Amino acid sequence: MVAVTKNFDLALKNYVLEIKKGIDNARIMLGTDLFNPVSHQDGLNTLLNLLVECRLMGNKVIFIGNGGSAAICSHMAIDFLNAGKIRAIDFNSGPLITCLANDYGFENLFAKAIEIHGRKNDVIIAISSSGRSQDILRGVEAGKKLGCKVVTMSGFLENNPLSVMGDINMYISASKYGEVEVSHYFILHFLLDCLTEKIPAD
Repeated sequence: MVAVTKNFDLALKNYVLEIKKGIDNARIMLGTDLFNPVSHQDGLNTLLNLLVECRLMGNKVIFIGNGGSAAICSHMAIDFLNAGKIRAIDFNSGPLITCLANDYGFENLFAKAIEIHGRKNDVIIAISSSGRSQDILRGVEAGKKLGCKVVTMSGFLENNPLSVMGDINMYISASKYGEVEVSHYFILHFLLDCLTEKIPAD
């Protein structure tokens, strides 16, 4: 058995600090103006109001992502539906993915699913650590053609294409998958908690 020695207290503390730094330095834009990001207060409040309006109008939230981001999508779709009382879906079913990827190409699977399920004023939350996945980019384009509202969540390089494609764009300034994904997760859970506070009592 190989003995591994590591200062986990320090390592964990540093990891949490890196995630905090990524969230603290997150860039939020309304639209595509890279030179005029908004404050976290204004950006998150705009997104929260968008979600509240989506629920009140009976529209739905569509989550799209690959890999770890797909896992975030599945988890948040369930939580937004159950706790947030808002219609929410993802497209992570294995048979669905293989069907659409086989028939239309993997790069088109989200676009095709959104063409079928998407409606005007639905909210698409597109999550991609790199912001460069073609299936995500094409899914966003398909949603915009339908009149969906688009929220993007990305990381890695600040000029990634996804980071300027949405109505609301959130970019995490971090270069590691774990830090970007946990930051996306944290922000979505925070918004969900804020959303549940705005649910009228029965």
